[in-house]
Amino acid sequence: MELFESVQGILTEILDLEDAELTPETYLIRDLGAESIDLLEIAVAMSYRFKIRVEDDEAFLKNFRLHLVEAQQEDLQPADYLAERYPFLSRDRIEEILSDLEGGPTVKIKDLVCYAAHRLDGAPADESDPLLPLLSAQVGVRAVAGPR
Repeated sequence: MELFESVQGILTEILDLEDAELTPETYLIRDLGAESIDLLEIAVAMSYRFKIRVEDDEAFLKNFRLHLVEAQQEDLQPADYLAERYPFLSRDRIEEILSDLEGGPTVKIKDLVCYAAHRLDGAPADESDPLLPLLSAQVGVRAVAGPR
């Protein structure tokens, strides 16, 4: 629950929302109207807060449909192929996303929480991460300036 609350805090600050509006099932783009610049800010804030490297293509499922096409072209089971590409997503969540593609962007808050948990367990950022100096400056400016 601590990770969810941390991600919730990041989203609340960046998207200027009330905590009560956010649940693990909330869609970032569909429900909250997050735009590409917001996703970048979220990735930066998550990198800084959790000290992890956030690959935004992976975290925000940007290439999900592309990977689905690759699986079809290679005549592979889509869920199996996608599970390899997104190891932080459960098989059930992948199936849920596959059944919901027509609705638009599918990333939910719980996906970011799972991504952060996966990165914390497997791939923490190191001091050579080129984003860390930028992250420190961004968070420092936001802390002084306050939320939008």
